[in-house]
Amino acid sequence: MNALTTTIISHRTYSSFIEKVDHSAFHRIEWLKTIESYYSVELVTLGYYDGDQLIAVSPLQKKKIGPFTLWGAPLRKCATPPSTPFCIPVEKSLDIIESFLGWCKNHNAKFLQITIPNSIDFTSIVTDNTEELNNLEMRLTEPLANIYKRLSKGTRWCIRKAVRQGVRLHWRSSIKVIDEQKLLLKDTYGNIRNNASSTYPIEFYQTIFNKRDDINLRILSASHEGETVASLWVFFDKSTCYYWDAASRYKARDLYANHLLVWSLIKWAHKNNFKTFDFVGGSVGGRGGSRPGIGRFKSSMGATGKNYHIAYWYSPLLQFALKSYRSYSSIRHRARTKIQKIKPS
Repeated sequence: MNALTTTIISHRTYSSFIEKVDHSAFHRIEWLKTIESYYSVELVTLGYYDGDQLIAVSPLQKKKIGPFTLWGAPLRKCATPPSTPFCIPVEKSLDIIESFLGWCKNHNAKFLQITIPNSIDFTSIVTDNTEELNNLEMRLTEPLANIYKRLSKGTRWCIRKAVRQGVRLHWRSSIKVIDEQKLLLKDTYGNIRNNASSTYPIEFYQTIFNKRDDINLRILSASHEGETVASLWVFFDKSTCYYWDAASRYKARDLYANHLLVWSLIKWAHKNNFKTFDFVGGSVGGRGGSRPGIGRFKSSMGATGKNYHIAYWYSPLLQFALKSYRSYSSIRHRARTKIQKIKPS
């Protein structure tokens, strides 16, 4: 292949191209523009040309933090699952990544983060650091009965128990779901995470709810005796269904509503011929590794790990700043945990 040219392209050109190729729900321009407006990141859409022919595109997020500028595909803490891979065709991966890195160097990128599927061998490209992401996923290409057998014995019992206790499931499209989500988030994070704030503010749920048809979002709720006790916010694309976010009332634990909710979503994804069910989280913990119990729950639902590489390039100054920040965050977390343990009940 001849040397490629990487250049900024319009959102319209990006969107038009991406509809012709396989892509993630989180590569859709509607999702990216929502993140841009809500998380104060600048969206840059890049095109890769072989001569005059556009052969690939990828989204790149830019965020300024003090004197530093961070670039990412995707960036952390912007509501996009870290398992969302750098959007390029595998067979052209190395040429495109090299061209992309050249573009970033010309634009003086001091920090760059990209997620790369394990199927791409990029060992010939030198990086400053690489982390393994063991994302929990489930293949849906075999009979549903076989998938059900892979659920843990306890999980299968919980599903049957939820049905016997009268838990009902509903796809939701009413604005009432936002008020219900407030109560679910309060119980989820108040009882389970010692009054920690929820992962996303309620205003963000409102924003994406209003755009749900454009960004392939669906909401599945569980109710008991007329009260909503749990919900799943689900994204999907051509081949994958994503368990993006979940919340539940405290009473849902005794009803086993979450087990029935996830199993029903797996059945829906299987029926609609999705190839993969992405649980959006690692096997060690939940989002960002903060809630190990969530990882255990997802594993009990039949999820297994799939590896991705998160590759980083950064300047020496920014490397020092990041290590200092991580050390500070670790010390602060240990201090908060110690204080929480000695607080009088």
